Amino acid sequence: MTRAAEAPEPPGRAESAAPTASPTPPMQPAPRRGATVPTSRVPLSAGERIRRGAQVVVGFALAGALMYWALPWITNTSWPQVISIIDDVGWETFALLLGLMFLGLYCYTFTLKGSLPGLTHGQALMANLAGSGVSNVLPGGGAFGAALTYAMFRSWRFSHRSISTSIIVTTVWNLLARVLLPVAAAAVLLPERSVIPDAIIDGALAGGVGGAVIAGLLVAVIASRRAAHGVGRLVDRLFGPLVRRVRAGRRGAVSDGAGAADGAGAADGADEAGGPADARLGADNGQRVEALALDLREKIIEVVSRRWAFLTFGLAGFMGVYFLLFLGCARAVGLDLGWPHVFAAYAVGRLLTAVAVTPGGIGVSEAGAAAVLVALGAPGDVTAATVTLFALFSFLLEIPFGAVAGVLWMATRDLYRRRPAPPGAAPVSDGAAAPAALDAERP
Repeated sequence: MTRAAEAPEPPGRAESAAPTASPTPPMQPAPRRGATVPTSRVPLSAGERIRRGAQVVVGFALAGALMYWALPWITNTSWPQVISIIDDVGWETFALLLGLMFLGLYCYTFTLKGSLPGLTHGQALMANLAGSGVSNVLPGGGAFGAALTYAMFRSWRFSHRSISTSIIVTTVWNLLARVLLPVAAAAVLLPERSVIPDAIIDGALAGGVGGAVIAGLLVAVIASRRAAHGVGRLVDRLFGPLVRRVRAGRRGAVSDGAGAADGAGAADGADEAGGPADARLGADNGQRVEALALDLREKIIEVVSRRWAFLTFGLAGFMGVYFLLFLGCARAVGLDLGWPHVFAAYAVGRLLTAVAVTPGGIGVSEAGAAAVLVALGAPGDVTAATVTLFALFSFLLEIPFGAVAGVLWMATRDLYRRRPAPPGAAPVSDGAAAPAALDAERP
């Protein structure tokens, strides 16, 4: 994530270094409560804007192609068949599945509360829905979602340091969960290896070993400073140039995300130095991986050491409930396959949501999960109906619910200025310069 442009020199600082004194500039009036504090931002070039627009178009086109053509091809079915199967799902079943969706989202509020002490379950659910809604609309929309989440947390008077630490901690915990899913899938499939195709078993073992290695490296970085040095040097030696090249390509997207948050009313310093730019590791894209690993550990070790149980419980509950949602979708459309097989498809699908070539990984995740189910012997028509119905709850419905959460935040955010500050909040005076006081706080 790129650091936003540095704030201009305060009036009088540059002049004080000059040999002759200059008149003291007139004092500027404090911004009114709720006013947007102007910030400087480097404009994108015309070529960069064209490239970004092309990425959005390609992302949506790829998502449409994967869902409209690739999914029916993988499952050897047609969309009229899929829609007919989903139409037969009763409203009672639909309501039960919707309840599972919200139960999973509620479980994740424990992870957000664990990463940001003082956050309420309602605030966590609102921020999660709004951020996910934005992320699901644009390819690579995670940067915009993170910027909106940052703006919401700042409006609730949490400090820059607390918020950026929270975003880093939840990012690491989500990564750990996703890389451990193939490990769990391998564990549940191995006892049934005699009735499962060898290609699926080999893929499960490869994914399980790879996931275990990545998870072990992340845990080592968190647990030991010496290990952080070693892991950082190893990764830098193997993948350093590639990592820095990828990070350089993502800088502008993060800057755009910060601007989107500011345009939504994030007047509380969301796009300043120390804002969303610091929510990602290493604002300088030329920073070595070893330094990034040490920076990661220093920023999250205090929160993780004290609140790891909250973080883990929330994410494990979310993943577990969403598996029940996936299994419920399968049973609702008539897919009668053993739960270990269904879990393997769910694990692959959740892992592929991290592929940011389409909005929210839509299409990529469904195609991967469907391929696993078909390979395990599931009929094509109910397989396509299963992944489509699950996408409705895990992706599509998050957009309107996220919009509602965003509107609710916009309507209520000023109320929090008159309430007691939560732990880690920036100090706010009762005067008219409250936004300026918020923005003055730095990590």
